[in-house]
Amino acid sequence: MIKFCRIDDKLLHGQIVMAWTRFVGAEHIVVINDEAAQDQFKKMTLGLAKPAGVGLSVFTVDEAIKKLGAGTKKIIMVVTGNTSDALRLAEGISEIKEINYGGIRQKENAKKYGDAVFLDEKDVENSKKILEKGVEINIQQLPTHPMVYLKNLL
Repeated sequence: MIKFCRIDDKLLHGQIVMAWTRFVGAEHIVVINDEAAQDQFKKMTLGLAKPAGVGLSVFTVDEAIKKLGAGTKKIIMVVTGNTSDALRLAEGISEIKEINYGGIRQKENAKKYGDAVFLDEKDVENSKKILEKGVEINIQQLPTHPMVYLKNLL
């Protein structure tokens, strides 16, 4: 079962490994990123970053939709790197009901929506499509930080 879905352009790092994995009780992390899924070095690096005792899979978006759409009994935490992939997941996996925007770095023409969340025009468009699918989007960097719903900021 997908317990938590997050966008973080760094994919796996300390906040995810230490705070979120523990907070959601994840037994398995699924990193969904086309580039990382096809790069053995990145996969190895992600494997080193994961918490001990927690499984890790690195899939392309298409692989993730096929594999996660079938369901599982494990408690899964999904991490993807951008709003485009998150939109594809929301369209392909009905189990996803909420997406956490945790880390989307500053880029040209992006507006700040949270401490670590900067969205450009394409990100806003993707986010609106996600919301139209009935999927909530929250901005929360760490479990101890206040949660803000993106729909209230658009």
